[in-house]
Amino acid sequence: MDTGANQEGYPLVTVNVYVAEATVSGYVGVLSQDSDLELIEAKANYDVTSTSGVAKLYNCAATEAPASGVALLTSAGIDLAGTARTPVSGVLATTTSARRVPKGNSLGLGISGTMTNLVGGVITLTFKRVN
Repeated sequence: MDTGANQEGYPLVTVNVYVAEATVSGYVGVLSQDSDLELIEAKANYDVTSTSGVAKLYNCAATEAPASGVALLTSAGIDLAGTARTPVSGVLATTTSARRVPKGNSLGLGISGTMTNLVGGVITLTFKRVN
């Protein structure tokens, strides 16, 4: 869903990924067919925390497994075991090129740790369109 525009006038794109106790790693889907996207924010929130779950995001070319692409966040990922109903931000990769998802690539989601007890989890990703 487009929710605004960046300084260059391109619409922002927001993607919500719902996660729960049974969530496994996988593809979120192809994000853009008309332009490259750059991740500008990644946040998670949940009603009940996991035991020790962590979510990681990857830029995946067509032939790559979900967790084999380029990491869009630092190695810490997004903590899914923090405080319930308190948004947690992921730390973005330090270089712009590492945060870019080229046109036609997929967003891979890698889940690690113990997801036991996680309820009502949502990861909200905000991207800006880039040339």
